[in-house]
Amino acid sequence: MKMIIAYDLGTGGVKASLYNENTDTIAKVFVEYDTYYPGVDMHEQRPECWWDAIIKSTNRMLSESGVSGNDIACISLSGQSLVTVPIDKNGKTLLEQVPIWSDTRARNEVSEFFSKVDETNWYMTTGNGFPAPCYSIFKLMWMKKHQPEVFKNIYKVLGSKDYINFKLTGNINTDYSYLSGSGAYDLIGTSINESFLEAAGLSKEIFPEVVESSHVVGTLLPDAAKALGLSENVSVACGGVDNSCMAFGAVGASEGGCYLSLDSSS
Repeated sequence: MKMIIAYDLGTGGVKASLYNENTDTIAKVFVEYDTYYPGVDMHEQRPECWWDAIIKSTNRMLSESGVSGNDIACISLSGQSLVTVPIDKNGKTLLEQVPIWSDTRARNEVSEFFSKVDETNWYMTTGNGFPAPCYSIFKLMWMKKHQPEVFKNIYKVLGSKDYINFKLTGNINTDYSYLSGSGAYDLIGTSINESFLEAAGLSKEIFPEVVESSHVVGTLLPDAAKALGLSENVSVACGGVDNSCMAFGAVGASEGGCYLSLDSSS
């Protein structure tokens, strides 16, 4: 029987789970990583720590379960939202530490943006805004102003799970659920709102190509397969943002019932 590995790239660490074809849980592992606070309202993590945690959790889970890496058919991730990982044309990460979802340093950039854009219209278009400085376009506005050397070398800006997918496959994509936290995504039109990008002084080109969460973005690169102890034939699905995946995966819901998620953001 072939197996599936699902990862949740959370605020506190990576939760990795191993399932069989019947979606029975075979094993699960948690590997923690650090958050750094270099200044007021600044919350940062290191993408290489995420990657290291993916490797450690996979190796531990396979070892503890006794499952062979050759039995894994597919892997996919959910990931903490609103993260901005800038990479250059060579795929190099431009920052050792990147702002995560809870980083609210871009308060001045929010004020600048809403001097040009009606806030109610922005909210009704994107569904974003609680609080606004968390969203990606404002973090990028801050980066453009305060880290110009980094900003000018940006080829693409990746979300948390999209960065790991890039490490796994070498391919760059995002999905609709993750893009919806960019601060510039039109929920009804299912596309980037270019007038919002213009107000933010950003180019549409820095965002990855968007695909369905179930879309297979590629198979494992040789080095990634070796590090994880898996076959190069393993398929990697694009995955989605954490809260969307949690809501979609809730089981046992019934009329009059309630689903409650208590995580780091609570």
